Amino acid sequence: MNQTNNSNLKWWLLGGAGCLAFLCLCVVAVGAYFLINNSVSLPFAQPTVEVVEPTQEPLAPLSPADEATVPPAPTAASEEPTEPAPAFNGSQWSDDTTLVDDFSTKDMGWVEYDDGSTIIQYADGAYSFKIAEPDYYDWAYVPVDFYPTYIEFDVWGLPGEQNGTVGVMCQIEDEDNHYYVELDLGYREYIVATIINGETTYLTGAGTDDDVWSSTNAIKASPEEVNRVMVVCTPDMISLSVNGEQVYSQFLDEPHLPANEMGIFVFANEDATDGYQVFFDNVTVVK
Repeated sequence: MNQTNNSNLKWWLLGGAGCLAFLCLCVVAVGAYFLINNSVSLPFAQPTVEVVEPTQEPLAPLSPADEATVPPAPTAASEEPTEPAPAFNGSQWSDDTTLVDDFSTKDMGWVEYDDGSTIIQYADGAYSFKIAEPDYYDWAYVPVDFYPTYIEFDVWGLPGEQNGTVGVMCQIEDEDNHYYVELDLGYREYIVATIINGETTYLTGAGTDDDVWSSTNAIKASPEEVNRVMVVCTPDMISLSVNGEQVYSQFLDEPHLPANEMGIFVFANEDATDGYQVFFDNVTVVK
């Protein structure tokens, strides 16, 4: 009787334990199922950034003493300062290749000179050039820093007999080495010549001492009238134009070495007891 009861109790205990174990397995399976399904649909958590407020006080402005110790910001290298161009008045200007002057002021720096024989001065907006001594000549260099090969100007004399001539010296090395163009406003004639090592070669007339002048009607009949003269003078070529007409042009067979000076000159004849005077104006000189 007791054995039967113990045997039944054992089976009941074993059956209950089995049921309990099966129930636990079911719970675990159901939990795993829901955990897997829910993990797929859950969104990723977004990271958060913690904003930290600054704790340092704002910097105080620099005092003038502090500012003096702060190095300046770098800047681009500036160009070297250049001297301003002269503020010429009227039709006056010059650069590295050109000079233009109407003699309205003395700013261009033409020479003024008076030794009794040569009298050069500004006069009434022109450049007055007088040779007071008979059989004498003198010149004034054009005030440029380049090598001039071209000059153009207005020139006129006084009324009456012209006891002298006027002209251009160019490619000047010295008194014994240069070219020149000479005009006689009274007789309306001109000369073109070269002087090399003191030897004069006339390129006009017959080329002899007795016949060196050539005539042209391009020079105005009245000497007091304004004549516009243009001379081109390079080491190997000379040309002359008067009042827009070219009266002479020739290349030189034996040019001398180039020089760096040009000048205007006036010559008084041997019978010029009162000297000879002309006036220049509106000069253009080009390199």
